[in-house]
Formats: sequence, C-alpha cells, structure tokens
Amino acid sequence: MAAHEVQLELRTIRCPRCAGEIVLRIQADEVSGQVRLELDTACVSCGVSPWNESDQRLLVFRPGAAIGDSLAGAASDFAAQLSAAQTRVDALLARQTDLERDLQSAKRSVSRASADERRRKEELEAELRSDITRLEGALADARAEVRRSEEATRGSVTPGKRAIELE
Repeated sequence: MAAHEVQLELRTIRCPRCAGEIVLRIQADEVSGQVRLELDTACVSCGVSPWNESDQRLLVFRPGAAIGDSLAGAASDFAAQLSAAQTRVDALLARQTDLERDLQSAKRSVSRASADERRRKEELEAELRSDITRLEGALADARAEVRRSEEATRGSVTPGKRAIELE
C-alpha cells in the first residue's frame, strides 16, 4: 500500500511566528502487516513545524494484537531504531576522528617532505659548487701549463734555459 497523507485544519491554534493557520498532518503507511501513522503539525504559511521542538508522533497499529502488545512492540522498535542510529553516529564520529588524524599526518608528511627536498637541493647545490670550484682550479692549472709550454717553445735560449726541441 502506498503512503497516504491527510491534513486537518486547526481553527483555534495559530503559528507563534507568523500567526498563520496550523494543520495537523497525518501520514499513513502499511508496512509488514502493520499500519504506521505519523502525526505532526505545520504552519500553512511557514510550511514547517512552528515549534522549537519536533512534535512528530508515530503510532503503530498491529491488527490482532492487544493494545499493550502494540505499545511494547513500538517501544522496542524505537529502541532498536535509536540504537542503530546511535551506532551509526558513533561510527561516523570515529570516522571523522580518523580522517582528522590522517589529515594532520598528511600535513606533517608534506612539511617533512618539503624540508627534506630543500635539504637535498641545498646539498646538491653545495656539491655542484664544489665541483665547479675544482674544475675551475683544474682549468686554471691547465691554462698555466699551456702558458709555460708556449713560453718554453717561443722564448730565446738563455743560460739556464733551453728551448724545447720539436720533432
């Protein structure tokens, strides 16, 4: 059976917010051999319940069951629903805590990785500067050697100095 909704107009009670007309909403649904009625009020102008607290009520009729049995069954249904909802809330809170902890860990990892990358970059720069200095020194030594060799082959022969013989 599909759910049905009926609205009953209340004439003497007015919305405390806008003084609009209040209706009693009744939604009926047949589920598993029982009839569930949900009752609440709403303001026609506002479209929502005008009260600070929810005034929704649920009545469950079980055909063939005594009235006391029906109430006990409804209470256990509510207790089960409440327990399931609380379990879900607890699981979501635990998941939120885990996600927040993972986020903080990821932020620390990024920070650490950035610091490690800067350190490696500085070490590489220092190593490259050292290599450049060594190569510049080797180049200067090679240029000096070339200069000495050129002077030895071009210069005049003087006592204590002899020209390099070329083949």
